[in-house]
Amino acid sequence: DRHSINEYSLGSTLGTGKFGKVYKAYSGPNRLVVAIKVITKKPWNNQQFSMNQTMRQIQLWKARGLTSSLTGDEAVKLMNIQKCRWEIYVMTTLSNPYVISLKECLDSSLSKSIYIVNEWCNLGELKWKRQDHEQVHPQWEQVLPGCDHLTFVKKALFDLSQGLYYLRTKGIIHRLSLIHISEPTRLQLI
Repeated sequence: DRHSINEYSLGSTLGTGKFGKVYKAYSGPNRLVVAIKVITKKPWNNQQFSMNQTMRQIQLWKARGLTSSLTGDEAVKLMNIQKCRWEIYVMTTLSNPYVISLKECLDSSLSKSIYIVNEWCNLGELKWKRQDHEQVHPQWEQVLPGCDHLTFVKKALFDLSQGLYYLRTKGIIHRLSLIHISEPTRLQLI
């Protein structure tokens, strides 16, 4: 069924990224809310891996006797699956209040996709854009009722730095980019 996976009922699409889609989903009779990241085993963009990477991977599998013939598309699919499995493995090693937790992973040799079930973050993506610098975004009020903009920014940066510090202690590097806009420079997690 396109609208359910195991005990999860898929809801609305939360976002679409470079590698898949994220859905709001519901689990069990009490309708526990989770986020499900759906990653297709065959990437949407075959340019994700260079031709050199693909050819090296084919040669490696042949040298190990894992396959006698493998097409470029099959190699790209296998490399994508390996990358997903590595991400899932890393997520299983994490347990910290500042990092989203993995609930489970659903995969089958018959499935065209891998389903990563994460805890639900009920406020969504952190919103920074406001009408003026002093305005407190309504989303921020849900986190810290009655806060001013500086108090919220301090909390957001503290929480973000705690999550990044934890990842660093585990040997994980999370990509950050600095985006310069007409207002002060801000950090965006990718």
